[in-house]
Amino acid sequence: GFQSKYFDHTINSKQIIDSVRKALDSYPDLNCIYIYLNLPIGSGAKYPETIEKIAKLKDVSIIWFVPSNFESVLSLPANLDLAQLYFGIGDEFGFIKNNCNPDIITLMQSKEYIDIPIVDSKNTCIPEFAKHIINSKNKCLLVKGHPGSGKSIVIHKVFQDLSGLGIKATKADAAIALMKKTVADNGALPMVINLKDCIFESLETLIYRRTENYKLNGNNIVYLLDGLDELSEEKAETVLSGISSLLNRDNTKKIVISSRSGNPNILNLKIHVRTVEEFKICDLSIDHILKYFKNSGNIQKHKALTKFIKAKSPIVTDVKDVLSIKLLWDAIEKLGKDSTRTELIEQKIQLLLNSPVHRKNLEGLNLFNPKADAVIELNQRISLKFQQEFQFRFDHKKLQNLIIEMLPMLDYRGVNLIIIYLADLFFETNYSQGRNPSYVYLHRRYQEFFFTQKILELYMNDHTVLRSYDLLASKDYFEGFLLPFFRKEFLKERNLPSLVGLNLINVYFGHHRLWGADEPY
Repeated sequence: GFQSKYFDHTINSKQIIDSVRKALDSYPDLNCIYIYLNLPIGSGAKYPETIEKIAKLKDVSIIWFVPSNFESVLSLPANLDLAQLYFGIGDEFGFIKNNCNPDIITLMQSKEYIDIPIVDSKNTCIPEFAKHIINSKNKCLLVKGHPGSGKSIVIHKVFQDLSGLGIKATKADAAIALMKKTVADNGALPMVINLKDCIFESLETLIYRRTENYKLNGNNIVYLLDGLDELSEEKAETVLSGISSLLNRDNTKKIVISSRSGNPNILNLKIHVRTVEEFKICDLSIDHILKYFKNSGNIQKHKALTKFIKAKSPIVTDVKDVLSIKLLWDAIEKLGKDSTRTELIEQKIQLLLNSPVHRKNLEGLNLFNPKADAVIELNQRISLKFQQEFQFRFDHKKLQNLIIEMLPMLDYRGVNLIIIYLADLFFETNYSQGRNPSYVYLHRRYQEFFFTQKILELYMNDHTVLRSYDLLASKDYFEGFLLPFFRKEFLKERNLPSLVGLNLINVYFGHHRLWGADEPY
């Protein structure tokens, strides 16, 4: 038998004793009674002993169930759905608040935010992508885009829409109520995972820790996995096996994955997952650029952009993604009408190195003058090292060892100051590993720019580096970034033989109508 008792402030022991006596008289076959209480018994209470003596006279045992027992049992994974539904245990809204990148969410709530256009495999525009995900018949969806196209922003926009985080309300209670309704209507909570973090621990471990921390093991989840292209083939294989297992779970509502277009990990995804619905991030138009500059509120920069558009500058037509628009905004007053995309990155780096905030920290570093050049050389070596390992997140100890290897005369304090400086300008820092934090370049384009600078240096001595570093495999990077950068440098140096070499590479790719041969006389 069981008896449930709810008391507002203090336990009425007489009421419990009377109930137990009635039960013993009415049900002679009883051998056990569970008593459920909403308040703790208290260390000085004597009624439990009295009740147990009464029950013992008829060989009946008493089992007490108090708040601490409820909490321990409701924390079991199998009972969390009951915990959330009936008792409110499970911090869904703390989970939502702490599950995203605050910088991206802040950007999305600012005037500068641009809605990124997405199309399906038939090139049909998808205006409400989050809604489409929930209503899709497919459980696994893939979002592809070029570097800097806004893949992470798209993932966070889906998160914002599915969680109700972007809902505007005048009162906190109203906002929470609307968030609850959004989550309930979707039938799932969204969870963002940056796949770069899977370098140090498995996808399963990351998911388990997050759900366990917020007691959400019983919830249906929409997994938003950002950056499949940033994993090595070996690491991607492990992650894809984890994704395959996730798809078979009952509480997996959807899995949405973002990746760079043309990345080989996409092919492996299709081996692990039979049906994947694919989407593509479209190039941004001049209208998007104009909207960003107009909303940013700087009249001088808006005028400079208008001049570039009237002059039909290639830099405007080259700007087709979110990162490039931001870089154009930062550097437009220092660019010429013939500038290229690579110059945007270069100008941004120079702006960072020469900004008053960072300049004073640069002077304090134990490096040879000019110190800005030494910092660029450091970044070139770091990006080369981790490109060789196809690893875009690197831990603190590895970075320390690499800097000591490059600059053996530095003391430990000097190494630490350099890492702090680099992290402040170029890196995003993750402290989830406790005393050994990890780093990744804030933008993949930074890593590519420094890497390309170093490859150019190596290429001048040995052309085979283009093959030995597998650079021909990435068409977007090789033709869209490396070749224009090389061409700009060779033109600057008036290096005719190297320019001829680049033209022969274009012939190799089939871009010359006559395969490099002139018309016969």
